[in-house]
Amino acid sequence: MSRVIKKILAGILGRKGQLPILTGPLRGMRFSIDPLSNLGDLLSTRREPYLQRALRRYLKPGDVVFDVGANWGFFTLYMSQLVGSQGSVIALEPVPFTAAILLRNLQANHISNVEVIQKAVSSDEGNRCIRIPEGGEGHPMASINWHKVDPDVIEITVKTISLDTFCSMRALDAYSGEREHSIRPS
Repeated sequence: MSRVIKKILAGILGRKGQLPILTGPLRGMRFSIDPLSNLGDLLSTRREPYLQRALRRYLKPGDVVFDVGANWGFFTLYMSQLVGSQGSVIALEPVPFTAAILLRNLQANHISNVEVIQKAVSSDEGNRCIRIPEGGEGHPMASINWHKVDPDVIEITVKTISLDTFCSMRALDAYSGEREHSIRPS
């Protein structure tokens, strides 16, 4: 989508506009977006049809599923529907700006079966540098591995956790109610 069209949409919607999703499996839901970033992705909710079919095939009501690199939450919302109120989605999104958009999308759609963890998944716990291209804020393609030569990249340090550690902590703390490392939609 051209930069001119994105700027016009930003003017109409505001920098953090919210649109209803008109097609695909999330039809009728509302989605907070950054119009200057990747509006085309949002409007083409039929993207990655093979992944959508796999999720439909394998996820069942009551399942617990991880969304690693949850981004703005398209697949988080979709998996939330598939696992239903008896299931849960653990969405890991390390970039603070992106996690905030994810939380707005969950709140706008009254989703209560998703827990957002603001950490990157890695082989161990610690801190890692993550790169966000095109000047940073709002770009959906942040990466620990990519964008090493991008001149407009923003680098931030994020906390990491391994899925093994996360699962072990949950098994040990399942009844303690301690969730200091998580963010829940209000």
